[in-house]
Amino acid sequence: MAKVFIERGFDVVSDGTDDHLMLVSLIAKGITAKRLMPHWQSAHHVNKNAVPNDPQSPFVTSGIRVAPGANNRGFKETEMIEIANMMCDVMENIEDEEVIAIVREKSVIFARGFRFIVENRNAVSPARPKRTSTLDACFRSLKLIT
Repeated sequence: MAKVFIERGFDVVSDGTDDHLMLVSLIAKGITAKRLMPHWQSAHHVNKNAVPNDPQSPFVTSGIRVAPGANNRGFKETEMIEIANMMCDVMENIEDEEVIAIVREKSVIFARGFRFIVENRNAVSPARPKRTSTLDACFRSLKLIT
């Protein structure tokens, strides 16, 4: 995913990642994390985050922290590249509802090919609410699925 963000012109702080976590600077694209959050408000894998030399306040921020947890759907590198490209499509066209609609449709078709792997730790109990998969949360928060 980090490679895709870099190729698409986003600055990944530390120029990449050794694991699944990454901090993406939006400064060069002129986007704020606050502007993206309405699309990602329920995403468990994306949140706004300050970046080094952030010109925005802590309530706005110029960065997002991405922590994809899509391994519970069986995604491999190819699928993660596709997800990163869809995220970039949305970020680069945040004002274009037509592009958002295209990505929405594409993501729905994409997600249908994978089943969420439920583990006992995700079981519903009165004290523990049902967990949603990270990808479902991502797509739902992008308003790509309901």
